[in-house]
Amino acid sequence: MRLVKDYMSTDVITVDLDENFRLAEDIMKMGRIRHLPVMKDGKLMGMVTQRDLFKASLSHLLEHTKNDVDLFEQSVNMKEIMSDQVMAVRPDTPLKEAASLMLTKKIGCLAVVDEKEHLLGLITESDVLRCYVLEINE
Repeated sequence: MRLVKDYMSTDVITVDLDENFRLAEDIMKMGRIRHLPVMKDGKLMGMVTQRDLFKASLSHLLEHTKNDVDLFEQSVNMKEIMSDQVMAVRPDTPLKEAASLMLTKKIGCLAVVDEKEHLLGLITESDVLRCYVLEINE
């Protein structure tokens, strides 16, 4: 049986709850990532996605100057744009179950946590697709 722990990403970049929009956007662009866990004192507080950044910027950027945009990006913190309803699974969750959960909830990523809710990694659509490609090439 294929398990989440066999395909999840463990080298996860996170951002602190108090950080601003600009930092999250820069991290996501430079790292070419779509999901950014938001942490506070080692605890998973939420998740910011590319879509969250887009929605936040779009709602503010219409008919604003470059200075307004800069001020906005520096003043908005993660708490204002993140989703605090993070779906999570354990490392020993069957990959099929995690993939089904992502499809049902229409999300591209699940946090992988231990029994104390510490973040261990992420399982993404890309990870599931990688499993599928490896399987058909066997």
